[in-house]
Amino acid sequence: MFGVSTDCVTLSNGATGNAVQGNFFGTRPDGSPLEVKNAAVVISNSSNNIVGGMVPGARNTIYWARYGVILENGSSNNQVQATTSDCRSTARILPPYLPSKAS
Repeated sequence: MFGVSTDCVTLSNGATGNAVQGNFFGTRPDGSPLEVKNAAVVISNSSNNIVGGMVPGARNTIYWARYGVILENGSSNNQVQATTSDCRSTARILPPYLPSKAS
């Protein structure tokens, strides 16, 4: 996804069973970087979703995002797996929602 001024993908309000996989966040079609202003993926008040995956085609690549993945507001049982990010992107799990899985 490119040309995004805020968050790229948001799963919220009870979204469940979704997979965000095989994406390139924060790059132009030619592979050059394009800044994402906040997060590549936000999961808010939602459960049982997966971001990335253990096989190469399921992995997400995140460049130039303030946060790679945010889990917040009562989200539970979500998984973040094998997602590659540059040094500016981090996963942010807001307390007290630490039971979500990040690997």
